[in-house]
Amino acid sequence: MRLQQYLNEGTWSYNDMVSLIKANCKPFLKDWQSAYRYSFLYSGREWFDDFDMKVVRKNRKPQSTPSDIHEWIDDWFYKKFGVRARSNVVFGTFNKNDAENYGEPFMIFPIDKYMMLSSNKVEDLYLTLGKYLRRYDRKFEMITYEFRLRAGDINIDEVKTRIIDFLNKSNYKKNILNLNEQMVICKKYYMIQSDYQKELKEDLLK
Repeated sequence: MRLQQYLNEGTWSYNDMVSLIKANCKPFLKDWQSAYRYSFLYSGREWFDDFDMKVVRKNRKPQSTPSDIHEWIDDWFYKKFGVRARSNVVFGTFNKNDAENYGEPFMIFPIDKYMMLSSNKVEDLYLTLGKYLRRYDRKFEMITYEFRLRAGDINIDEVKTRIIDFLNKSNYKKNILNLNEQMVICKKYYMIQSDYQKELKEDLLK
């Protein structure tokens, strides 16, 4: 189903939708035309509609990262950028192929004020940090960290020091174009099925 047909049958027409993005996503669109060089931001989703508006969930709980490691990372981002970039965030990428690993790729448009954080050294924070810690201890796996901690065969202070050292060297910056994981901080965002990126790009540039 084409996006215009879907929206005409729903609340907004396709032209209404383009107007809403232009009106409500101005900070992102400004960067899209300059820093991001007209590259769309994608997020893989298990979703069946072509369009939706989403509210960013608060206090996201990690699926795999141990809770205290998650908190150390969140605290580091808060001290450096003023945001808890692992808890109140939408994960995205400028690499459509990477987004497809997580589901149907949708284009993401943050509404109003937003911030994106990424690093040219860190492809995926969970995976890259895991590789870094395995160099410290070949048996280290974040999924087994809490079990080893309970067994008393891992030094929590040393692990924290190494994680902070990794983050300090990670070169995270705001609103830059690269193909690595993007942490998008905003309150709401639009998501549109990526099959329509060509026509949407043309209309957003009019």
